[in-house]
Amino acid sequence: MDLKEHFLLGYDAADQPAYGAGAGVGLVFVKHFFPAAQQVVRIATAYFTLRGYKLGREFMRDSAQLRILVGRSEEGSAYEAVVDEILTELGQCEADLMPAMLDLVIRIKSGQFFIREVRSMQVPFHCKIYLIDE
Repeated sequence: MDLKEHFLLGYDAADQPAYGAGAGVGLVFVKHFFPAAQQVVRIATAYFTLRGYKLGREFMRDSAQLRILVGRSEEGSAYEAVVDEILTELGQCEADLMPAMLDLVIRIKSGQFFIREVRSMQVPFHCKIYLIDE
């Protein structure tokens, strides 16, 4: 039994994903909502990884701006933690992340990608919040 396929997913009155928990539930939201984003995709999360970006970028329009709000419970800079995570991922040979990295650099240079830091998200569990468009 693959535990990655088992998660809780709730739907709203319009039968769209509204909330969920468990490994893999984030990808359900990405697949459902990212393609519809015309202007902006906002994500509040505890951390940012290239692997996660690689999964989500194929569902986003090139014109949609991506804004990430990163909060970590540890002291120190979330920016430094993001850079450290990216460097660690690039040093591993588990996945080809160079296309995702190049796409990320293009988005940064074109003003289509922003990371903002929030000092801390004090929750007893890891969570993500997705907001699509303005």
